[in-house]
Amino acid sequence: MQEDIIGIADENYNKIVEYEYDSWGNIITIKDNNGNIITDESHIGIINPFRYRSYYYDKETKLYYLNSRYYNPEWGRFINADSYLGVSEDILGYNLYIYVSNNPINNSDNTGQFLKKAWNWVKKKANQVKKTITKSVNAVKKVAKKAKESFVFEGEAGLGFKIEGNLLGIKGEAGYNKSVGYNNKKGHYTSTNAGLGIKLGSDTVVGTGVEARRYDNGDSNPMPLLDELLKDPSTIIERTDVFQKSITQNGNVVVDNSHFIGIEFGLYIFGGGKIKIGFNIGG
Repeated sequence: MQEDIIGIADENYNKIVEYEYDSWGNIITIKDNNGNIITDESHIGIINPFRYRSYYYDKETKLYYLNSRYYNPEWGRFINADSYLGVSEDILGYNLYIYVSNNPINNSDNTGQFLKKAWNWVKKKANQVKKTITKSVNAVKKVAKKAKESFVFEGEAGLGFKIEGNLLGIKGEAGYNKSVGYNNKKGHYTSTNAGLGIKLGSDTVVGTGVEARRYDNGDSNPMPLLDELLKDPSTIIERTDVFQKSITQNGNVVVDNSHFIGIEFGLYIFGGGKIKIGFNIGG
């Protein structure tokens, strides 16, 4: 659909004018309803300025006005240069006087600057950019949701102790504590924790720790012994070594290989506590 004006009809929808053009917009004939060539300058077929591709036709100069510059159908060229260079993404787009990339059969130009095919290209690129932005926004939302789901906040307080020693050059440490705490995902809990480690350097300890924890909404004994916790099937045993792991006692043993990234600090000297803020990843 090239939007050529091919005729004019009266109020009864009877065709009174018929236009015929070549591919470049040169007017071949203007005929009346009887098929006669119209030459009368006062006839509506001559007065009407909208012709080929619905462009505005100046009958005195025999040029079409495309809203920004004039097009000469006899030359098949514009009479002045385009203000946009190479918009059609082909070599012909760098000829600033060329009309519709020398392809008037498939293209048109309603502005004198963008042939319709090029404008469709612009819209296509804009849609691609829109899709890219939408994907990026969705990706950010997904990451934000994942971060929200994996965020961990934990704080606890209790009673405990820590012992350090040195036997034949091998340094070690052991600790034990009973605590009450709060986890942002599961709520209040009570726990008993025991650990043993060997120091490999001034700041490096390799060892293991076992924590029996029960999420109880603060309703149970705040300072339970280990055997009290293990009697409850909802108790969770957490084992910490090089990586943090957990095993849930619910009839089936499930090992959680998720890793914690963040800040975790605790100190027990008879009385003390621990705080943990960060993210659980993997698993």
